[in-house]
Amino acid sequence: MPNGTDENNCLILDNYKPENKEFKIGDRSHHLLLCIEVFRSEMEFARKNGSAKLIELLKEKGFYPYSDLDRTPVA
Repeated sequence: MPNGTDENNCLILDNYKPENKEFKIGDRSHHLLLCIEVFRSEMEFARKNGSAKLIELLKEKGFYPYSDLDRTPVA
């Protein structure tokens, strides 16, 4: 069920580089910061194991780079 009205929304951030490509404007490189809403259990997992481990799980299940709480938690 969507978590849009929950006061305790959980977010993780990631330096988004699809296919390891740099984001450029003109000849200057920039970063895109990806913000993903996650379940409380996933946030707890990230706090214990690091957000990189959670991002790996989200990628394995095909949920990265999307914010979609109409799914099963990965942790």
